[in-house]
Amino acid sequence: MPIAAAVRPSSWRPSSGSQNINHGSHGSLGTNARPIAASPEQSVPSVVQKAKCVTMKSVLILCTGNSCRSQMAEALWNLLGAGNWKASSAGSKPAGFVHPMAIEVMTELGLDLSKARSKSISDLGKKKFDLAVTVCDSAAESCPTLPATETFHWPFDDPAHATGNEQQRREEFRRVRDEIKARIAGYLEDD
Repeated sequence: MPIAAAVRPSSWRPSSGSQNINHGSHGSLGTNARPIAASPEQSVPSVVQKAKCVTMKSVLILCTGNSCRSQMAEALWNLLGAGNWKASSAGSKPAGFVHPMAIEVMTELGLDLSKARSKSISDLGKKKFDLAVTVCDSAAESCPTLPATETFHWPFDDPAHATGNEQQRREEFRRVRDEIKARIAGYLEDD
């Protein structure tokens, strides 16, 4: 059965004055095939649609402890990347935990880091990334070669070293979170 006939509802009628649909060297659907009418009652979903072939890009965000900056960046990149990017994070010397204030300030944006864990770059195996971003000088120095096609160094202050009372430290986490978010958004806008 021809494809055009297989998807045609019984109410479908060829429109008058329509032209033959020709698919070049792959043949023709025949002289009975007509363009689909524009009215909603006569429209038929196409069996063969042009598929938008999108390959998800990958990014590795690396810092020393993988407890604050890189964890926040991973969650933000996955959010802002809107399904076009898959972010992962790791540390050159993992802290073994995700900082409670990083979890708290990300929750303010609706992002849950409570189940995130501090990972080592060796946990990633031989995975290759499209992009690697180091977010601290120590990681950039200790990992001069990263498993990525392209590498950027975006240093951010480590909010884990913030001093002052609890509210002042929380504000530092928010400031760094917002700087990371702005940097990622700017990159993705230009991408």
